[in-house]
Amino acid sequence: MKSKSQLYLSVFLLVVTAILSLQGCVFANSLMYAATALEAWVKDAQTDQPLDGVIVVAHWKLRGGFHPDTVGELMVMETMTDATGRMYFSAWGPRVAALGTYLSTSAPNLVFFKPGYQPAYLSNKITKRINRSLLRHSEWHGKTIKLKKSSGSLEEYAERLGTLDQNMDFAFDYNDCSWKQIPRMLVAIDREVKPLREKKIFANFNTIEDRESKRNSSNCGSIREFLRSYIP
Repeated sequence: MKSKSQLYLSVFLLVVTAILSLQGCVFANSLMYAATALEAWVKDAQTDQPLDGVIVVAHWKLRGGFHPDTVGELMVMETMTDATGRMYFSAWGPRVAALGTYLSTSAPNLVFFKPGYQPAYLSNKITKRINRSLLRHSEWHGKTIKLKKSSGSLEEYAERLGTLDQNMDFAFDYNDCSWKQIPRMLVAIDREVKPLREKKIFANFNTIEDRESKRNSSNCGSIREFLRSYIP
């Protein structure tokens, strides 16, 4: 007959084994993701004409923690529309997320910008339930997105640029070099911000130099040097 200490040890080992097995199942299933291709078209909201040269950023946010919050990015991509207004992101995966994290139900989050137009922000509908699907789709696949021309004062335009710039903070927040995946967007913001500053119009936005000076780590190299080839 087993002693009490042996019995307690046996129960403890059974519990640990069960936990490890459960974690293994989660790792093998829920934490490995892939995404289907995303194709859509961008047009001028007023003329209904295709817009070329629209910069589009797509990112798939990871959430985690006891009080779930964004903890990183599983994938970041950037593209530009062609003469027909077509944008396209290729399928990707499988990619394994860190244990304890999961893809946001809103992923992918999409950001559209063309100088002279108002930025647009689109995503999947946010739900309270965790989407445990391993293969993710965008609700905007096959759709037409219409951008409105920028209107109002320069101060209002500066505020919109500030919001756009803040939406790019995700690429700098986790020291994972995600900013290297969105060079065209960063250069476009920089080109729009500098003339506004020369006119003494300020808002919560960053130039490339600002981003360089604010970095906490140099593990990813120089932002300025990396973006040099994208600057006209």
